[in-house]
Amino acid sequence: FDTFLKENDKKAHEAIKKAEKETKLKQDKVAEIKKLNQAIQVVQSDMSKHKEALEDCLKYKQFLDSLTPHEFVEEQIMKKKERQAQRRQERIN
Repeated sequence: FDTFLKENDKKAHEAIKKAEKETKLKQDKVAEIKKLNQAIQVVQSDMSKHKEALEDCLKYKQFLDSLTPHEFVEEQIMKKKERQAQRRQERIN
């Protein structure tokens, strides 16, 4: 009967140790999840700020484009195409 009690007590201690170990692992995972969620929030906040800045820049670009004469834009496009053609020609030679 003593053997049975000792084995039962041993099994109970092992079960308690196992439960404590699993509880600690769970707490570690919960802490890691919490930290990752915070990191996600920081990144989302940064993305939101950058999106707002991009929208502002696009508005300013649209405004500036509306002030720029159409002939000037066409002239710049032609100059750019000429430079590109010249660079291609230089690479070939």
